[in-house]
Amino acid sequence: TKRWLAHNEIPYDDYIIVPNGLKKSDYEYNIFIDDSPSNAEQIANCGKAVFLYDQPWNQKMSNREKIRRIHSISEVIDYLDHIQTM
Repeated sequence: TKRWLAHNEIPYDDYIIVPNGLKKSDYEYNIFIDDSPSNAEQIANCGKAVFLYDQPWNQKMSNREKIRRIHSISEVIDYLDHIQTM
């Protein structure tokens, strides 16, 4: 994943690997990017926003209030830029 971030020239401050047994939703972030339908569901159920990165294995999951499907990281950047100007 770090390799993917570097390849796509995406800067980041922290890189976190969630150990087995812990939930991503337990972390104190407001926005998550994930490709796992079960993680997206769990995070959204905690009232947090999830950008679901479009993948073949998550096609059955539909958008809902806290889950927004994306096809590129630029969609997240555009969205964050948009809400920042509101």
